[in-house]
Amino acid sequence: MFTLKGRFHRHKDLENAILELSQDVSTMRLTLAKVVAKIAVSARDSKKVSKVDAELKSIEDQLDGKAVAWKDVAGVLHFPGEGVEEDA
Repeated sequence: MFTLKGRFHRHKDLENAILELSQDVSTMRLTLAKVVAKIAVSARDSKKVSKVDAELKSIEDQLDGKAVAWKDVAGVLHFPGEGVEEDA
C-alpha cells in the first residue's frame, strides 16, 4: 500500500515498480558516491605528486640544476650513487 496525494492505493504492480525503482536509485547513489571518492583520491594523489615536483624544482633551482638528492613519489630521499634511477 502506498499513498499518492494523500490517498491510499493498493496496486501490487505499482508497489513492486516503486520498490524496484527505489532499489535502483539506492544503487545509483552508492555508485555515484564510489565514483566521487575515487575522483577525490586521484586528485589528492596528483596534488602530492605536484608538491614533490615543486620541491624538486626548488632544490634544483637553488643548486643551479645540479641535483644532489631527489625524492620519489613515495617521498623517499635518494642520493646519487645508490643504484636507484632518478626516474623511479
